[in-house]
Amino acid sequence: VTYNVAPTWNYGSPKFSKPDPVWGCDAGAALEGLLLDINMSDNSHYVQVEIIFAVPACGPVSFSMYDINDDSFNAWQDKVEISATNSVSAAITPSASIGGFSSYVDNYTNGNTRVIVSKPSVTNATCWEDAWITIGGSSDNIKTITIKYSSAIASKSNPARQYIIISNL
Repeated sequence: VTYNVAPTWNYGSPKFSKPDPVWGCDAGAALEGLLLDINMSDNSHYVQVEIIFAVPACGPVSFSMYDINDDSFNAWQDKVEISATNSVSAAITPSASIGGFSSYVDNYTNGNTRVIVSKPSVTNATCWEDAWITIGGSSDNIKTITIKYSSAIASKSNPARQYIIISNL
């Protein structure tokens, strides 16, 4: 795990999280998973998790991401970058399927990295399953998955705690 989160709003991230209506989201079991949270006072803060399989996982490997959003005032904007390698350290470009909110996020690749960014000036704060990520195919053996969560913009304000949740890896 790599952090660059000072001044910290990091609540022990990454950690297992259960739904908490206090955060403004109560989507039931859909929000259980690995919580990544950061302070978005500027776009230099991030948390990055690298998952290394001791024995490469047979592909495809998939997981869901929740709560990729922004506000409508460009005060903060979620950005997630996902990369992976196979058993011989060759890059595998993840694919992404965006749920019913596809018009609210940009979904593209930068080299072999999948990038999902909430679109600026679009209020799409949601607590439901926003993105389904798939890495590799049936002939791939996945060795590493790296997920970096950050802000896509320098925030105009110091917003409340911002987070995403990754589940069902």
